[in-house]
Amino acid sequence: MGKRTFTQLKKSMTLRQFNLFCRDIANEYAFSGLFLARTHFTTTYNITESCYQKIKDYAVTHYLISDHGVDLMESKSMGNQARSAGVEGWSSNKHYAKLRKERKKFIFEIAEEYIEHPEMTLGQLIESRGRNPEGYYYMLYIAFVGDYGVTFEMAKKMVARMFNDCPSEDKCITLCAIVETFWSERNARKKGGTQ
Repeated sequence: MGKRTFTQLKKSMTLRQFNLFCRDIANEYAFSGLFLARTHFTTTYNITESCYQKIKDYAVTHYLISDHGVDLMESKSMGNQARSAGVEGWSSNKHYAKLRKERKKFIFEIAEEYIEHPEMTLGQLIESRGRNPEGYYYMLYIAFVGDYGVTFEMAKKMVARMFNDCPSEDKCITLCAIVETFWSERNARKKGGTQ
């Protein structure tokens, strides 16, 4: 049996299983030393080289890994490119800039969908996209109030919805602290002219 392609892999799993698989490979790549290269992943997971690259890209654009993980992936990719091609990783840098742009678009789409569907909690929305709500709830919230193209009015609507969605008093208290921190940071950036 040959190595699996991205399409074959996606068809062989549920969306949640596929997302977890992609997340795990992207995190393993990001947080591993330079000794773990493409051949390790293609052999260990029985996937094609094209599939391996698409998995990493998918994990970035679909917010399956943290911003820190993306930074590590980009840094490692640029280093690998510099070693193998003798260049400074310009195309890797350009590639990750494109992926980050798609990542922001993905978050913006979730924000819009969240506002447009008052019948769904954020947890239900995240689950409908094949993700574990516990693991992504706060990560997506942080992205909503960060620099992801979400207007102040949209952010206010989302925060109001999130308070209604809070399953417990403890989570509401935590959410209040996060709201206060991120809005004060966002307002500071606005006043400083960096947003």
